[in-house]
Amino acid sequence: MVLLKFWIVGVLLLVSCARLPVKTADKAMRKSQHPPALLFLSDDLGLDQLKQALRRHIDFFKKNLRTQPLQKEEAFLQFGPKKISKSFYFKKLEELYQSLLQSSDAFYQKLQSDFEVYEVYGGDHWGEVLVTSYYEPVLEVSEHRTDRFFQPIYRTPDDLVSIDLGEFAARFPLLDSIKERVIEQKSRERILRGRLIISEKKVVPYFERAEIDSLFPPIPSRYILAWADPIEAFFLQIQGSGVLKFPSGKKIRVGYDAQNGYPYYPIGRALKDVIPLEEMSLQKIERHLRSLPYEQMQAILNQNKSYVFFKKLKGKALTFSGAPIEDGRSIASDYQFFPKGALGFLIFQKPIFSREKGEENDLPDGWETVGRFVFDHDTGGAIRGTGHVDLYWGEGKKAKQVAGVMKKKGFLYYLVPRSDESDENDPSMTKKVVF
Repeated sequence: MVLLKFWIVGVLLLVSCARLPVKTADKAMRKSQHPPALLFLSDDLGLDQLKQALRRHIDFFKKNLRTQPLQKEEAFLQFGPKKISKSFYFKKLEELYQSLLQSSDAFYQKLQSDFEVYEVYGGDHWGEVLVTSYYEPVLEVSEHRTDRFFQPIYRTPDDLVSIDLGEFAARFPLLDSIKERVIEQKSRERILRGRLIISEKKVVPYFERAEIDSLFPPIPSRYILAWADPIEAFFLQIQGSGVLKFPSGKKIRVGYDAQNGYPYYPIGRALKDVIPLEEMSLQKIERHLRSLPYEQMQAILNQNKSYVFFKKLKGKALTFSGAPIEDGRSIASDYQFFPKGALGFLIFQKPIFSREKGEENDLPDGWETVGRFVFDHDTGGAIRGTGHVDLYWGEGKKAKQVAGVMKKKGFLYYLVPRSDESDENDPSMTKKVVF
């Protein structure tokens, strides 16, 4: 009986010590009392590469500040309890960039004197996050259906419409109590996707994956951009952008345009009995899918009801923030907690592959702990909460090899200007700063 009491007390202590997830951005990070030494010592991609990326980053957001009107809540970046006007933030990033042009010593001195280090709330511990990775695949495709390429890649159908619950809730307060909602990947509001039936003057839920990819697809062929391998087309939807390579040699880049309104479901959950969780990787999932008869393979894919539609892109893929994606430096995080456009520092374990084993190998020879500056540009359907960040690795097979196996704990920090002068926190100042 005494032992039972001790056991119960122990369980209660464990439960009481478990961290509850934060619900608001003001609790999502805090000033770090012990910033990592690696932040002021190293960037594994090199400061020359950072110099170019930082210039593009500042130029994009600087242009946005000058050309796009901002709502009051959009004029600030929020770092936990601290809010900083975007104009002041990018002014300080410009000063940091100028110091980088001088020397690495000047850069690190500026970083220490003008910026504070904030750590994220994380998952199990402050600062600690699960670091995964995404990439941009290059797919061989066809303009016509073939035995190999029989999966359509669709552009957005005209009958797909969006319903912004935020706009409705503004007029009908009772709607604000809706708890079950689909968060559209590219929106800051509560978005439902539906299918407009003009003849009946109503909107109904859009088709799910099993219906769209059925033997009698409901989407007309005029919306097909290309035909692809079904598994590669599925992973293209997960990554959100890619390059389509036709037999003629023509290439087109496509990017996320819309989604059918169903929440994302990671099919790895359906394969837990086949692939041990600690061994789960994109490569192992793909190999297992290819070992199955088509009907079984499609049944697994259909468990993810979410379906992505694409548009042609003229340049590099664009992120949630609108900024062009940066190889190795763009990260995706939950926009409800972390500010888009912010400069961060990520410490993570990078897989090391030997060239001799080729790009299809999914068993790293080892892991190296590295740190690098990153830009919070993006978000994603699977990136929810404060304990997960997705690092964009790049384009092609090598990027796929690395991104496919990254699933280890790391640490995420944000660089926050020290000054909090009142005039800098005035939204009316947004248009007055001269860069």
